Amino acid sequence: AYLRARQADPLCSFGDFAALSDPVDVQTAEFLKTEVSDGIIAPDYEPAALEILAAKKKGSFIILRAHADVDPPLLERREMGGARFEQRRNDARIDAETTLKSVVTADKELPAGAKRDLVLAQICIKYTQSNSVGYAHGGQMIGVGAGQQSRVDCVKLAGRKMQTWA
Repeated sequence: AYLRARQADPLCSFGDFAALSDPVDVQTAEFLKTEVSDGIIAPDYEPAALEILAAKKKGSFIILRAHADVDPPLLERREMGGARFEQRRNDARIDAETTLKSVVTADKELPAGAKRDLVLAQICIKYTQSNSVGYAHGGQMIGVGAGQQSRVDCVKLAGRKMQTWA
C-alpha cells in the first residue's frame, strides 16, 4: 500500500516523512531504506524493521511512533506577526456511506471501484494544500496537483502527473 501511495508522485517525495497507518514490516523498511526521506511515523515497528530504519542516514533518520489514543483539540490556533488565527480542525469523516449519499449524476448507482476511488481521492485532497485536485484510479492516487495560485493550474498539474499511469 505504501509503495502504491508513493508512486502517485515519486518526484515530490524528497525530504518527506512517510506516514503509515499499519505497523512497519521488514519489506516496507527495506524499501524505505533506499528512498530519499527524512523520517517516518507509524503505530508500531517490527524489531527487524526498526533496526533497518535506525541505520538509515547514518542514524539521523527520524522514527516516530503514532498513538491512536491522541485526541487533538477541536480548535487549531496559530500566531503570526501579533495576529492570532483560529479555525476548527477538519475532523470530517470520509467514507462511502456519508460522503457519497448525494451523488450528482443521472446514474446514482456507482460501481464499488468508483466508490473506493472517490473516497480515496477525497481523503488525499483533505490532507493537501488548498486549491488541490486529485485523480484516483484502481485504488491508487495517480495524480495530485496542489498549492497552485490557480485551480486551473492544479488541474493541469494533476493531469500531467496522471499521464504516467494512462
